[in-house]
Parts: sequence; C-alpha cells; structure tokens
Amino acid sequence: LFFETDDFAIRITGNELSPQYQFWKPDNSINASYNITMYIVKFIRIFECIDYDGDGIYNKSVEEPIDATNDPLSTVEWEFSEIITDADGGIHFDITSVGLDYTLQFSNHFNPEDTSLKFDVIIKDYVFETESDNALLVVGFHLVSTEKALVRSTNQFRFGEYAFFDTVPSADVGGGAVPVGLSHDIKSDNIVAYLSYPKFEGDLIHDPVIGLADTPIELNGFGSEDEEENTSTIPGYKEFWFGTSAFLAIAF
Repeated sequence: LFFETDDFAIRITGNELSPQYQFWKPDNSINASYNITMYIVKFIRIFECIDYDGDGIYNKSVEEPIDATNDPLSTVEWEFSEIITDADGGIHFDITSVGLDYTLQFSNHFNPEDTSLKFDVIIKDYVFETESDNALLVVGFHLVSTEKALVRSTNQFRFGEYAFFDTVPSADVGGGAVPVGLSHDIKSDNIVAYLSYPKFEGDLIHDPVIGLADTPIELNGFGSEDEEENTSTIPGYKEFWFGTSAFLAIAF
C-alpha cells in the first residue's frame, strides 16, 4: 500500500515480510532521488520476558526473551484488509497475522491532512506461557534512517532528522488501562526498540503514531536538565537499501 500527499508519503508492506512502514517527505525537484531521506519502522518479533528489575520495560542487560515465546514476525503470514475511506477522507485498513495461536493486528488510520499515520497494536487471545506475575509481552521493532541520530524521551523516539515514533504511556485491556514501557538497544549500529506490555488477560489495544515532525532534531544541547535524565542522543545507523514491491498507490 502506498499513500502520498504534498507533504507526506508512506508505503506499508507485510506479506511474507515483517510489517514495516517506510515514509518520507516527497520531493518533486529534479534532484529528488538524491534529496529524499527514507525513514523506516519495521516490526521484527514478539516475545515474553520476566521483568526482573520491575521497571516495566524490556532491558536487554537484565532480561532475556523466553525461547518458547520468541516469534520472529518475518515468518508470519500477513493479511491486508479492504481499505475503507470515511466521510472526512480518512483511510482505514488492517494488517492481521495468520496462523499464530493468537492474533496480532496493526489497525491503521491515515488522515491526508496530517504528516503522520496512527496505528493500533491489537493483541487478541494471547495466553502467557510463563506463570510469573512479572511477565512482559514485548514487541520489538527497528527504527532506520541514513541520518545518524536518535533522540529518546519517555514516550517518543525521534530518529533521523525529522521522523518520530510517538506512543501513549498506557494500553486498553477490557476497558481498563495498563502501563506501556518503551525502551531501546543498539545492535550492529542499528536501533532496536521495544514496546513492553505487563501481563494481561483479554484483548489489548495500544495506539502509537509515526510520522514527520515540523522541526528537525537538535543534535546538540537539546532539552533542559530535567529532560536530559530521560533523553539520549545515540549515533549509529547503517545505510540500507530497500527494494521496492508491488503496491497500491493513492495520491491526494
């Protein structure tokens, strides 16, 4: 799937691949192929761990994935729903796992007036393998850009110069709220980020947003002293080449 406005373009893939969102600011100039920077959010795996330090986030130096629960999303088949356009021009569609013992769904919502896309992470019928009350269900994803910086705050990643991954600090489970942890790791110069959900029963719904910010990252001297406790600037991106695939193009 591919959607484009004057200020925002996004391609979504999933069949026989890990679900991923590739987005950028369109450039119709003669040197567009040189000027465009692509940003990518790619979901890679889902797993359980035990939250040994009780901080509500997956910390690779403290916790390890439980092997029996470690599902690489690249091995999962993904089904795209029909695209629905509402009366205000908003676009809605789902990407849903097929063949797992539970359902993992990304329910997408795109407003052509925005430079962002909201997607609900929906997990249905999940049964935890571990009996520990301190169990976390973790969804891991890559943040990729050829621009070499990442700024992290409590509920947001800014990566590259303009891209962001924004999330609310809680998810809905049966009408109640559970906290959501956000963490990251650096692996072979790549950013690996994690959403962590504490042990729950029933269906979970959580709604991150990805997109392009109006202003670039301040790479040096950002934030106040209080903010710096929860914020970090991290170098280290490799340059990637992403092949194209068949997609449906919708322009506005």
